[in-house]
Amino acid sequence: MAAKRVTLDHVAQRVGVSRQTVSRVVNGKAEVKEATRARIVEAIDELGYRPNLFARGLVTQRSQAIGLVVGDITNPYFPDVARGVQDVAESHGYNVFVCNFAGPDSDELAALGALADQGADGCIFFSTGTRPEQVLAFAETYSPLVGVNTDYDHPSISIVRSDLYGGGEQVAEHLVSIGRRRLAMIGADNATARQLRMQGFSDRLSDLGYALRDEAKVFTAPTVDGGVDGVKALLERGIAFDGLFAFNDMVALGAMRTLLANNIAIPAECAVVGCDDLSLTSVVSPTLTSIHVDRYLIGCTAMNVLIDQMQNPREAQPPEVLPSSLTIRESSTPAG
Repeated sequence: MAAKRVTLDHVAQRVGVSRQTVSRVVNGKAEVKEATRARIVEAIDELGYRPNLFARGLVTQRSQAIGLVVGDITNPYFPDVARGVQDVAESHGYNVFVCNFAGPDSDELAALGALADQGADGCIFFSTGTRPEQVLAFAETYSPLVGVNTDYDHPSISIVRSDLYGGGEQVAEHLVSIGRRRLAMIGADNATARQLRMQGFSDRLSDLGYALRDEAKVFTAPTVDGGVDGVKALLERGIAFDGLFAFNDMVALGAMRTLLANNIAIPAECAVVGCDDLSLTSVVSPTLTSIHVDRYLIGCTAMNVLIDQMQNPREAQPPEVLPSSLTIRESSTPAG
């Protein structure tokens, strides 16, 4: 036999006060004597009362729930972001529901729609960039939204991103400084924002007098398999390269595996640099040089921006751009 849900009325009956008095305590109102408040809190603990957030939402028009939409929860990039979102959300009384849209034929739209249908007060999302017009149309009917590492220009979408363009510039400067001259890159297609790191890399190389050849650019999936495919494509083209910049650390790991399988020594014959500075970069061999981004800070910042938009509805403000830096490890030491 299922247990009956404990209600405000049960708590009120236990303490001998009105239902309204219990409601004031649950909602943090000040008009209750301290002794009465203490008795109500004790009764709540004893009975195991839990607020009915659905019923509260009917009154407040708030669900106290927000959505976080990520591309692939198995990617080690996302847990730190999710933890940052969760920590800030909990401190403001919000629950977080995570939706994943991994897969070649999926994107953020279905997840955003599902969260909106469930009454989420706002959403933080990553984007594939495959259907920008539809995302903008969705933003016409739902707000607020915070896009992470995206470039949408819409009054309902606030943007939080790392300075990956600057990170790409740092990679170019580093590889040139250690004597690498024949450079290649493995990037990811779709959203303009996903190209920023590669664009910074390419632009800075041109400034330094080492323009990146078109045939030395490969675009694949942002995964380990994508890194494998990228290096295979470069080798099949007959491209000779002594420095490689990969879209992210997962791509870099796949690239390193394929280079070593083809007897190309790292870093002696080819230096490799990734992006995101995941924890695994310091445990692989050789350890991986990578653009460092503070993923936890990204999550915290995104949630703070969303809360600000929920509490002070207005057009989105200029993007929040968080700094990046280059963590240099064994995979990119000077050429011998």
